[in-house]
Amino acid sequence: MNPAPRAYHLPSARVRFDLARHLPVNSKTGWALFAYGDNLTNRQVWMPEWGGNPGDSIPVFRGRTVYFGLEMTLRAE
Repeated sequence: MNPAPRAYHLPSARVRFDLARHLPVNSKTGWALFAYGDNLTNRQVWMPEWGGNPGDSIPVFRGRTVYFGLEMTLRAE
């Protein structure tokens, strides 16, 4: 039998580092590095199964996920 459904707290975090101060003042593009993490405690989430047997549950949320990237913005003139 799967774990019983219950309430969960899934912390996440977002970090962004703007590289604009390292670029020339008249640059037409802006750059930033970012990282985003979801479900940082790596909890398994089980929700009730609808239409099945009473008390059954199904997994509905993937584990810890972290994204890294580079962001570019164009400045209007």
